[in-house]
Amino acid sequence: MRAVMMYGPGDVRVEEREKSRIEEPTDAVIRVTAACICGSDLWPYRGAEPLGITPPPL
Repeated sequence: MRAVMMYGPGDVRVEEREKSRIEEPTDAVIRVTAACICGSDLWPYRGAEPLGITPPPL
């Protein structure tokens, strides 16, 4: 599957990632057909806020 990953200020990449799988009875895999970015996502993109330890998928 494809994911948009933010690695650092101004460093956003579209990557192929491992497919999600169901491991627990309460898990679900969904298909996303549209998405958007919240205005607060621009703070780490601009370097005004840290990203954290693991790059979050957008």
